[in-house]
Amino acid sequence: MKFRSSALLIWLGLSASSLACRAVTSPPAVDADAAEVVAREEPQSTERTVLLAFLEPLPAWSGDAQKILAHPAFPEHAAYMEELAADGVLERGGPFSDLSGALLEFASDDPGEARRFLDEEPLHVAGVFSYTLRSWSIAVERPRDAR
Repeated sequence: MKFRSSALLIWLGLSASSLACRAVTSPPAVDADAAEVVAREEPQSTERTVLLAFLEPLPAWSGDAQKILAHPAFPEHAAYMEELAADGVLERGGPFSDLSGALLEFASDDPGEARRFLDEEPLHVAGVFSYTLRSWSIAVERPRDAR
């Protein structure tokens, strides 16, 4: 990905509850031939926070995705995830490409509600994975109509 000088991404910090980045813009470019200011479109700024859950297999289960898929609680896990998405609790979720864990994005930013759903999750109850819940502040986002 190539960044133009008009938008530099600067990481502002990492805390126990959030990771944020902001767009810092430089002045608009000047077209020397026409002596006009050339406006550049900047990323849309938002004040949105989302709740993410990182699911990690416990040591006895890590490194063996087939073993997790064969676990007796896996069909119940899949149905539970589908139900949470259909009910509007989850925005999206799924495994990492290397099958080392999974990521869930909750529709609500209420950590108590997310913990309640995660604590009832069948593979968590069966002792297959643990989870880490993180709040993510989205500072820059592409406009929805550009997607």
